[in-house]
Amino acid sequence: MVGSATLAGLGSLALPQPIVFRDELVYSEAAKALASGHVPAGYGYGWGYPALIAPLYRVFTHVPDAYVAIKLVDAIVFSLAAIPAYLIARRCVRPSLALAVALLTVLLPARTYSYLVTTESLAFLLFLLFVLALLRMLESPTLRSQLVVMFVGALAFETRRQLIVLAAAVPLTILGTSLLEARDVRQALRSALRRYSAVWLAILAAVAIGIAKSITGGSGGVLGPYAALAHGYELGPILTWLRNDIAVLGLVLGVVPLIALPLGLARCLRRVAATERRALAVTTVVLVALVVAQVTVFSSTSFGLGRVHERYLFYVVPLVFAVFAVWLDDGMRRPRFVAAGLATAVALLPLLLPTKGHVSAGIDAPTLHALGFDTLTRRPQFGSSFALQVDAFHLKAVIVSAVLALWFVISRPKRRWLLVAAIGLAFVVVDLATHQGIVDFGRGLEQLAAGDRSAQLDWVDRRVGRDDRVAVLVVAPENTCAAATHERRHALTTEWRVEFFNASSARVVVVGVSPDTALPFARAVVGPTGRVTTATGLEPRFVVADRRVTLAGKRLAVDQATRWALWRIAAPLRVLGARGTGDLRAMVCDRRA
Repeated sequence: MVGSATLAGLGSLALPQPIVFRDELVYSEAAKALASGHVPAGYGYGWGYPALIAPLYRVFTHVPDAYVAIKLVDAIVFSLAAIPAYLIARRCVRPSLALAVALLTVLLPARTYSYLVTTESLAFLLFLLFVLALLRMLESPTLRSQLVVMFVGALAFETRRQLIVLAAAVPLTILGTSLLEARDVRQALRSALRRYSAVWLAILAAVAIGIAKSITGGSGGVLGPYAALAHGYELGPILTWLRNDIAVLGLVLGVVPLIALPLGLARCLRRVAATERRALAVTTVVLVALVVAQVTVFSSTSFGLGRVHERYLFYVVPLVFAVFAVWLDDGMRRPRFVAAGLATAVALLPLLLPTKGHVSAGIDAPTLHALGFDTLTRRPQFGSSFALQVDAFHLKAVIVSAVLALWFVISRPKRRWLLVAAIGLAFVVVDLATHQGIVDFGRGLEQLAAGDRSAQLDWVDRRVGRDDRVAVLVVAPENTCAAATHERRHALTTEWRVEFFNASSARVVVVGVSPDTALPFARAVVGPTGRVTTATGLEPRFVVADRRVTLAGKRLAVDQATRWALWRIAAPLRVLGARGTGDLRAMVCDRRA
């Protein structure tokens, strides 16, 4: 655990700036707001993660220092997931195998999410704590254990809204374990209702609150900004993405644990199996099914952006590891033909993936990124009668899967640690490739915005103080400008940097571009006198803008790295030399300025 936190922390230091916009902006702005003692209007996301990192914005005077501290805290939080992973497995297997589960958990390529100012690290820890609490409740359904499950589940949901699936997991696991213990369905239902009364009351209360929030519509209801995902699905895209998510699952798990999953579940679900093992099996089946279904439905919408989302699947991986450990602990029993069939099926799963995909620098799908899925181009099929399209990525993925599957088939119980080591080595290789991709992507954004790593990132705060309110004027040139695409990207990337690293930034004013900001923003026009106006009014005291734009006021500072300047405004906000919006947009196209 300490080693994982150290490696993740050191790795995160190589990333010079945030790379996931708008997510990192949203959570950093919410944390800054909490640190200053107020709540931003219309936030709508969970408060768990902002509450975790808000104290760092109070402790550190400069936001860049807080950014480094946040990444180190995220590394520690992600590594702490080893503790519940160990305890989950330890209930069913010997200590050495439980330690193996904990080690594989912190070796997951998802560890690179600790580089980001996002919820993944904390949500992963809370997800596993919820699973641990749920297993204990299923084994001993006391009032205390039920209250613990509901409390941890609420924390998880308040950290990441997608973890609403945990609310469905509770009744399903209760019914599943009750059916295994009872003689018939009626007896199972009576037992579940009687033994888990506190849970049912809590579910009824949660449903009532959810209905009330949906009716009032406050902050999008229970789901907040994700409320748009509650409707509008089509069966065709859902089935397509279900195929994709199943195809990638073997690679995410390291191949071998997925092959062993049916065998391990069979061991756990025997009549003579211990209560702990049956609870683990039911919980694993329920949560894997719910998480895969949720990710599939999300990916099928326009919000999924056509990407494979390992980023949302990895939560359930430690559960599969625990079932895998049960199979190892029981002597790796595998009927010859069953084992060969499972190994072949899992090894060929990557063939179900499409030949075109988009993965953003390894963030959404680190395993696929390491195998080159994000650089795919369509190639001819191998054989006119072959229904699946195959290219270099598929060949690499199948070869890697086949090697691990073969190792599963030929391994013997005395060499089970070599099997665990092979999975861990695969994760390390993927992690190294993902780390480099993420760092290179971050440096590319840094060069696009600034090109100078020695510049002070919080140059605005250092001039006006963190408590002053500064507006950011973002201007993009007309499409007829020869460098329109570059200038637009430069403007957006620079605004992100100013917003993220300066607590004084409070509002964004845009001309000719749609920002991906977490701050309140307004579209502006320029009148004949050069006055900049918005529909909501505009009277800023300080404005940050491209230094090629001259404002009416006093220029206080210039960031030589980004060629943006800070102005004290002589109200109203006016652009000198501009007689309309077109003149302002032309200014940021002139590279001689």
